[in-house]
Amino acid sequence: MSATEANVEAMRAAFEALGKGEQGPFFGLISDDVVWTVIGTTPISGTVHGKTEFVERVGRPLQERLAEPITSRPRQILADGDHVVALWDGTSTMRNGEPYRQSYCWVFRFAGGSIAEGTTYWDTALIDRVFEQ
Repeated sequence: MSATEANVEAMRAAFEALGKGEQGPFFGLISDDVVWTVIGTTPISGTVHGKTEFVERVGRPLQERLAEPITSRPRQILADGDHVVALWDGTSTMRNGEPYRQSYCWVFRFAGGSIAEGTTYWDTALIDRVFEQ
């Protein structure tokens, strides 16, 4: 199996687990020194350095504003060498009762079987609404 195929298979397995509410396989793919950029000007936009900072500055603040964990449904996973693109939909409910329906495009660069860089593209207006509630 090539590195590209291995990266795609790892992402498929991670999204399968996320769809069941298991976050471990996905977070296990992220390197401890990952560089992750969240596009836009939302309260959680910017570039973070390291898995811990990603969880603390992006993941936790978003999840705290949702009534339940995000359920993921991958639409497509594309790869070229060390680069993997995951197009997926996430659903949940905001704490104010509004639905959270997000379409994501995550672009990754793998190194040594782990995610070394990530970029999140999404509906920033929805993220702003989540943080305004």
